[in-house]
Amino acid sequence: METAVLCKYDTRHIQIYIFSGSDEAGRIGAGILVAQIIPQALQASLCACGLNENEYDLSFLEHPERIPFFDDPAILAQLISVGAGNAVMLYRSEELCRSVNRRFSRYVLEHTYSLQIDMVITPMTDSFRHDYMMLYRKIDIASNRACISHPLAPLPIVETESATGNPVSGYDARTGETVSLETLFKRERTPCGHAPVDAAEGLAYIHIDGNDMSLTVSRIMSSIEEYRTGIAAIRKLTACITNTYLCALEDIEKALCMRYGNCNRVFRRLNIGGDDVNLLCSAEIAYDAADLFAKRVSETPLWQNDDTGTIPLSVSVGIAFVNEEIPYRMGQTLSDACCETAKAFAKSRRKNGFVENYVYASHFRNANDGSWIKCDCRDDQPFKIPKE
Repeated sequence: METAVLCKYDTRHIQIYIFSGSDEAGRIGAGILVAQIIPQALQASLCACGLNENEYDLSFLEHPERIPFFDDPAILAQLISVGAGNAVMLYRSEELCRSVNRRFSRYVLEHTYSLQIDMVITPMTDSFRHDYMMLYRKIDIASNRACISHPLAPLPIVETESATGNPVSGYDARTGETVSLETLFKRERTPCGHAPVDAAEGLAYIHIDGNDMSLTVSRIMSSIEEYRTGIAAIRKLTACITNTYLCALEDIEKALCMRYGNCNRVFRRLNIGGDDVNLLCSAEIAYDAADLFAKRVSETPLWQNDDTGTIPLSVSVGIAFVNEEIPYRMGQTLSDACCETAKAFAKSRRKNGFVENYVYASHFRNANDGSWIKCDCRDDQPFKIPKE
């Protein structure tokens, strides 16, 4: 009898892929592409292996405790969870898993051009805790050892994009431009009606990241031995993070609109992946956006039961104030660095073992004349956002 296996899919260098282009429309489309590619690739690969829709199950959020893989031997592949550029699958056999993964790799290459996704496999045992931790150990090793691969560079006679260096081999019907396949794939996911941003009054790039997420998930999973309970727990955690973040974004957009009126202020979602959010907004509203988001997500506990108690949800926020002289990619990189500063500061000031909400913001010089961006200024150090 063949042994069932678990397989983890983990996307590497998401920020590099999303923000490698030179146009904003492509970056927004890239964020959507990263969010959609794994479930689409899995479904296409399972079908390419000859499985019909009655032989695999890719639903998980609608009914977290429904796992037909354990009740119906006809189910050959079962999605455990997916989100934030990663996924975990159960397969009846390692042979099927590897067959799916070969087609999965080709699908990702043909629809993203250069997105990097690691895949690791571990045999299924009677202990969910053991298998889940083994998956994470293996994916850490794979991520640390893997090199950044990329399709071969074009010949000197081929036109290339200045921003990416990729060969120009696609046609964007919306703009009439010839672009690389990677840029074309990204732009195809961009919603219609996208308009460029007016940076005349100054902009703020915001990077929001959940605190201690990997540590918290490992802590929760390490207390669960039974498979059905463990899978349901992963799904509930995924749903909690996804729903809380999306509801928080909707709430703060409404709150900012009420507070500032319907003026031509910018508030744009650049990328939402699990507990990782990138925003672009007018400098004037950046602090309010960060404050409202942090307070909103803190209203919902990440996890709560008798074994672990209540585990709060908190975030670190990095804000980079820039103007039109600062390139998009630099603004995003600066906000990432600010977020890392806030996160390190927050972890050094734990309260009752948990990390609280912290923000760090920096104002960056005009690339031409060295002037500072004019906007509300705080002390040049991370500061805490209280829950109330």
